[in-house]
Amino acid sequence: MGKQLLKIILFICLIFVSWNSIAQTQTITSPGSGTFVVPDKITTISVQVWGAGGAGGTNSGGGGGAGAYSQMTFTSLPSNFSYSIGQGGTSTTRNGGNTWFSSATTLMAVGGIGGGNNNGNGGAGGLASAGYGTTKTSGGNGANRSGSVGGNGGNSPNGGNGGNGGISGNSGIAGTNPGGGGGGSGNSNNTVPLGGNGQIIITWSCSNTLTSASGTDSQTLCVNNPITNITYEIAGATGATFSGLPAGISGNYSSGNVTISGSPSVSGTFNYTITPTGSCTSNVINGTITVTANQTVGAASSSPTVCIDNSFTNITHSTTDATGITNDGVDGANGLPTGVSATWSGNTITISGTPSVSGTFNYSIPVEGCLSSGVNATGTITVTANQTVGAASSSPTVCIDNSFT
Repeated sequence: MGKQLLKIILFICLIFVSWNSIAQTQTITSPGSGTFVVPDKITTISVQVWGAGGAGGTNSGGGGGAGAYSQMTFTSLPSNFSYSIGQGGTSTTRNGGNTWFSSATTLMAVGGIGGGNNNGNGGAGGLASAGYGTTKTSGGNGANRSGSVGGNGGNSPNGGNGGNGGISGNSGIAGTNPGGGGGGSGNSNNTVPLGGNGQIIITWSCSNTLTSASGTDSQTLCVNNPITNITYEIAGATGATFSGLPAGISGNYSSGNVTISGSPSVSGTFNYTITPTGSCTSNVINGTITVTANQTVGAASSSPTVCIDNSFTNITHSTTDATGITNDGVDGANGLPTGVSATWSGNTITISGTPSVSGTFNYSIPVEGCLSSGVNATGTITVTANQTVGAASSSPTVCIDNSFT
């Protein structure tokens, strides 16, 4: 039995290593029937079952036999499985009940036999050969009584221990869960030590997979613009909660598929968390959405009229959340007159220079930032040509008191 137990342990370890992700285990201990609902997106589960232990005998009774153990892996899963957990042997039932998963002929471990009363022999452990599964191990046999001392209960493989037999006049000890046989009671004691109940352990792998494009879980966008939907596949949960998302963005869970979508209405850096519910709750998802405010620009500080070849008081525009301007420092760009340029620094646009051409110049300077277009610093500069005078049409000589042409 030692070699078989080692195989079981190695098999379980192999499951955890080969999945290379967080393993989730559900242990079901209450005797009776029920339904196990398969978590979303799970395609493989490993299931272990223990039969219940037999009760100990009375009055120098034999120890109860331990429940057997069975294990198998299920693939191509339905939405749910039926199961039944055997109850430990009692004064009424004596023998431990069988435990099964899916059906009594698919995966099943047999319960142990109750110990004999009145100088009785130990009960047999549940037989592996009577069970169903990929890996099967028989339960330990209960010990015979020894004189006035009850026999010890059998141990269940990789499960509960058998209870100790009672000395003369004392009750034996109940077997522990799962599947331990009850110890036989001592001479002149009619108490029936209970066998341990059966048990089912179901193990599956939790995983999270980003199914939208790489990088969508850490994206930057402008406020009031839709994000690129972020999608995940969550295996092993039945729901999810969302925290840390900006206003205007929401998360939705549906049958293992998660979608984050919407248009953020506030700017900032938002570190979001998705927490699976139902199971796999420690397998959380983290991401970041960075929302940049749209750039803005104020009105011109002045709209000067200036003589050609003369400088003017610098014109300024204040900006917010800008990163620069188009044609920074380029002479005559963006509708400015030749000799005049615009520069940006510290969220201020400064227009300066000496115009070398006359005219009315309506400028429009694109302000760079989150929005790719549509934000411009606009204004007017009027450049007046200098006055001029021509040469005299003639230089006449005329007599006093006479007119001239």
